[in-house]
Amino acid sequence: MNLVNPGKLFNSEIFKFVSIGLFITIISILLMYIFYNIFHMGYWGSSAVSYFIGSILSLLLNKNITFRNNDSFIYITPKFFINISFCYVAAYLIAKPSIKFLLSFIKIEQVNIIEQIALLFGVCLFTFMNFIGQKYFVFRKGL
Repeated sequence: MNLVNPGKLFNSEIFKFVSIGLFITIISILLMYIFYNIFHMGYWGSSAVSYFIGSILSLLLNKNITFRNNDSFIYITPKFFINISFCYVAAYLIAKPSIKFLLSFIKIEQVNIIEQIALLFGVCLFTFMNFIGQKYFVFRKGL
């Protein structure tokens, strides 16, 4: 019988990335909804500002904890922000029309509801794409 070694799991990149990501995602979601509902920054403004803040924290934590990368910040930072920018734009360009399409089947057409659900769906898409980008582009080992 193959049992998962708990020590290996807790030291794995995916576990660390998800743990750090959950922390940053909670902060980003709170900020996103504050910017959207209190400061009325809209779909793109609220998500962009919260992702910018979360991305800075993500760079520091994932570089040092998840991927244990020793490369210079001068080398890593441009690649990191290219990855974050690509993942952000792709995730949120996909999220809103997808949610609008899905909610049309149950006759929900209120922009406010569509956008707030799309914000949450965008978080999921972004997280998946961001892990792949950070692992294989930003913090890739052996190059």
